[in-house]
Amino acid sequence: SSIVNVESDNQSPPSAIPELHKAAKSGDIEGLRNSLSFDVASASDLLEVHNGPKTSKRKSSEMIRAILRCYFLSEEEDALSNLLNLQHSDNNLKTALHIAAEHYNREAVIGLLFAGADVNLRDSKGVEPITLIYKNVPKAFLTIFDQHIRCKDESEDVDVSDEDLEIVVNFSAVVGLHGPVDDESRLINETELITTVITESSLDASDVLLHPLVRLFLHSKWNDTHLKHIIWFSIFFHIVWSILTTIYFVDLYLLNCPYIVPADAKDPTITCEYGMGPKIWGWILIVISSIIAVKEVYEFIACPRFWFYFKQLENIGQCVLLILMLITFLTSFFRTTTEEGHTRIYEWEYPIAAWATLVALTLILGQIGKDPRLGIYIEMLQSVCKRSAYFTLVYGPLFVAFWASFKILMPQQAGFGWPGFIKVVVMMTGETNYDDLFYGDEAASFVPFPVLSQLLFLILIMFVTIVMANLLIAILISDIQSLEHSSQLCSLKTQLQQINLMEAFLPSFLSSISLNTNTAKLRQRRFLVTQQSDDVDKAGFSKTISMLQIPRELQEAIREKVRQNMETASQS
Repeated sequence: SSIVNVESDNQSPPSAIPELHKAAKSGDIEGLRNSLSFDVASASDLLEVHNGPKTSKRKSSEMIRAILRCYFLSEEEDALSNLLNLQHSDNNLKTALHIAAEHYNREAVIGLLFAGADVNLRDSKGVEPITLIYKNVPKAFLTIFDQHIRCKDESEDVDVSDEDLEIVVNFSAVVGLHGPVDDESRLINETELITTVITESSLDASDVLLHPLVRLFLHSKWNDTHLKHIIWFSIFFHIVWSILTTIYFVDLYLLNCPYIVPADAKDPTITCEYGMGPKIWGWILIVISSIIAVKEVYEFIACPRFWFYFKQLENIGQCVLLILMLITFLTSFFRTTTEEGHTRIYEWEYPIAAWATLVALTLILGQIGKDPRLGIYIEMLQSVCKRSAYFTLVYGPLFVAFWASFKILMPQQAGFGWPGFIKVVVMMTGETNYDDLFYGDEAASFVPFPVLSQLLFLILIMFVTIVMANLLIAILISDIQSLEHSSQLCSLKTQLQQINLMEAFLPSFLSSISLNTNTAKLRQRRFLVTQQSDDVDKAGFSKTISMLQIPRELQEAIREKVRQNMETASQS
């Protein structure tokens, strides 16, 4: 289906002309125009030829414009019938739009879109042009986005600055045109395409997410559908799960049965008597964890690729926590009791409890970050952690070098025992313990080479404590400042990711609880911004919105787009 409304008939496409191929391959624009004056070639055939290494993108874009002008200005044939050539495909079922998007040719993509090229024709691998555009040239849609924000009343006497101005927005380029699909049971995911910009595109697509049409769509998706309530319920449910998990492990392994064993004990097993508290928390957690596990299975199945599920740190953390809890719960069924009626707690359960508590409380941060207003702070934390990890990886050999050197010069110093490089990392923060290291009560026996050791210590202070520590701080401050400047973009990314994650989960869930596909689709409409249909002609992608319903920070940008479209319409 075409993003821009253009009609066409079912006339078969004419064959490509060899002279056109020759002109396209050599980059001869004049020769191409002369050939086009006699006949019209298939745009896909020409694009396949002139997108080669000898032809620049600018020249190939000029050729596309020449082809398109011939489509519309042909005197011998009906111009609209020639549009069918745009949908002509090669042996791999790739159309001109496929090829232009694959070659990152933005100008050609824009020209083909406005000429009425179908964005939903699949190639032999099932790939649609609209997916390739969002992945390779997402900014090509910006011009389309601009034209999809119009005033409801386009008469010249309309005042764009009116507070109650009504506008008509078309979200077809954002959600994609879903025509008849091979699988009739497939439910609609409105954010699937726009999410491609942040998940698969290697280009900077910030302009796409910050465009007023996309921001207005996300605002409507978050506030005008039932999706927000489900997301908030999911956040609350996961936080409760994390808190109950922490209560269970703290109650059992700290309050009732702390690991207190004499150093010379032969049996490290703990025997204790605990009441009903841990048992009640345990059974509640079994029920909640089962629900979480089922939800994770649905999410995993709904992901387009299996690795996409594991790209989310939250999913990895939840899987780890579920595994740790499963080990703990299974162990509880096989615990033995002493003659006094005390329960035996195994030594290895305590490290599992400690790590499970850490993961559970850390997952709460992930849930807090799902709030678009607070997501920026979690984004800062992730950025700092990533940068610190890279920093440690790059300068790790230097830490090991100082540790090995100190160990050789001061072999009896316990602080540089294995893993001694941690001591060097601690010294990087400024905690050097210089007096205790060189002038303590037993320093004479610990420092056999005092001069060389102090020289090495001075080098460590200069390079590690002063230079590297300040370098890391400067890098982190720079990253945080850049994130603060792009806080709006981070908020939109967070909002889009949460909506898309929930939308990917909903189809599988709705299909499982519905008697048939029609019932599932009917229930899903409560979560859609566009009232879509399997029939493109019946799909409602346009929506009338009053300016009073639009957030204040968006109103000026929306008015500007409306004003530009009205000026363009008056000039034409």
